[in-house]
Amino acid sequence: MVDEELNERVTRLERQMTVIQKDVKDTRTLVAGIDHDVAEMKQTQIGHTGVLNAVREDQLDLRKEMDLRFKDLREEMKTGFEETNREFAKVHGKFATMKVSLGRIIELLEREPPA
Repeated sequence: MVDEELNERVTRLERQMTVIQKDVKDTRTLVAGIDHDVAEMKQTQIGHTGVLNAVREDQLDLRKEMDLRFKDLREEMKTGFEETNREFAKVHGKFATMKVSLGRIIELLEREPPA
């Protein structure tokens, strides 16, 4: 009876080992798949990081270019306004001359004619 009981226990253990071995095999298959997925995600992340770094570099270059263009534009506007101010000063001077001349003409017109 002890032998029979021992045989049953060994048979049960052998069945359990078969199930455990299948579970281990399935687990290894899952782990290999997960490992592959993680490696793929890592490669994707590296690719995204490269794209983001390239976009950052483009934005920095664009910023430098825009800074230069705005600097040039400011200089051009400053020069243009300075020239406009000089021209207005000339016109102002001409109006002052005209005022004096018109004052003289009015003075001559208001004078009594010689008798």
